[in-house]
Amino acid sequence: MRISAYWVFLYTIFALVFIGVPGLSRGGIVSVLLGLMLMLYGIFFKNKHFPTLLWIPLAFFSIIFFLGFQVDFYPINTVGRLFTAWIGAIVLCMFVSNGLSLRFIILCLALVVIANFVAYAIGYDARSIQLAQADSIYQYAQVKRVTALAGQTNLLVVVVYIFPFSLFLLRKKIGTNSLIGCLALGTVFMILTASRSTIPFNFLLLIFGCLFFIKSPFIKISVTLIGTLVLLLITYIILTIPINTMIENSNFADIGIVNRTLEALRSESGSVEDRFSLATGFSHYFFERPITGYGPAQFEVEVGGGLYAHNNTAELLINYGLLGTLVFYSMYTIILFNIINFPRLNYFLVAPLVFLIASDFVYVTHYDRPLVLLICLLLVTSSMRYRRV
Repeated sequence: MRISAYWVFLYTIFALVFIGVPGLSRGGIVSVLLGLMLMLYGIFFKNKHFPTLLWIPLAFFSIIFFLGFQVDFYPINTVGRLFTAWIGAIVLCMFVSNGLSLRFIILCLALVVIANFVAYAIGYDARSIQLAQADSIYQYAQVKRVTALAGQTNLLVVVVYIFPFSLFLLRKKIGTNSLIGCLALGTVFMILTASRSTIPFNFLLLIFGCLFFIKSPFIKISVTLIGTLVLLLITYIILTIPINTMIENSNFADIGIVNRTLEALRSESGSVEDRFSLATGFSHYFFERPITGYGPAQFEVEVGGGLYAHNNTAELLINYGLLGTLVFYSMYTIILFNIINFPRLNYFLVAPLVFLIASDFVYVTHYDRPLVLLICLLLVTSSMRYRRV
């Protein structure tokens, strides 16, 4: 276990901390190859157990690999990134199923958040470095939203929020102070990234945190009641008062997240309409190849005109057809089945599962390493009939 723990730390650094740093990010696939060799050695020579449920994510990646041969030029870069995401997550979860502590995994995820915050504090932004190295007009573009070490704003959001939702994997109450700290963390990065998806993520964290993490029934009821009253008050203000105009004329309009939210409410943000049209206007392309799709990363080529869908289901159906889509969502189904079958032990896992489902509507979940890791961890954790310490 000591060697596997060293590998997890190595994977955390190169595949998650340096995920968007030019040059160093390539260490991710190297760390995964090392982990794969370590896993195979453990299985064949040390009689280590490979969980049955991990055959499903392995089958999903196999589908990705073989469907790549449908593309005129095999998408090596895309399949390589997905190899890092899926095989890395499978190796890590195999170690967890053989005794590696979940607390250690969560500690590594906390390290990822801390590293990104430190990068922001010292003024490092991976996206700025990427643009400076680009041999195009983009090298003169200005980065207005923080990307820290992730190199991409949405990826930074995923990297940050995976930590608080991974705490539910412990399947035990962590207390009010820990929940407040997680909410404060989410609020800070919501302001830094100006990402609208952080708003529902914070809301989910608050709701499930109050339900599952807070021990005091009085605090639970109080927070729920106050939250309901605040929500009703906000709804009343939006419906009866020209709140948009009031905020636009205030100092709050200079805050990135406020400005971008107002743009969406006024339908001035083209990205919202573009994402919606991409996520709903792909049916014609899907029915041309409904079973196996067009191959990895082909949504951008066939449908998006160089843009990805910001919707996991749309990308799955176009890239891998019904075959890949059903295999992928079978993992969600099994996790839900395990929660229903063992509710007293697994009800904590509802929170990260709902977080994943929400992510499907704004990200390409099967492409992002932290989300893939959470899926595989949920598969393993939900099948454990005892609390792993």
